[in-house]
Amino acid sequence: MAETVHNPDQYMYDFKHILTHGRKKIGLLIGAGAPVSINIGDESKWIPLIPDIAGLTLAVRRIKGEELKGTEALKKMN
Repeated sequence: MAETVHNPDQYMYDFKHILTHGRKKIGLLIGAGAPVSINIGDESKWIPLIPDIAGLTLAVRRIKGEELKGTEALKKMN
């Protein structure tokens, strides 16, 4: 079996080549924590753009009224 080697210099060279010639499309993948790090609140209160698991759990626990029936049904499915 052939041995493969990761060469970061070669990847950077190829990336620069793609950028300078502009013929290929480039997509950037943003990590899962990126939306949580974006504050849409003011300086006194941190409100993430998209909440993390703890924030989503709090939002679901605040559900009242008719919508609560749906969340209870989902709990029973687990």
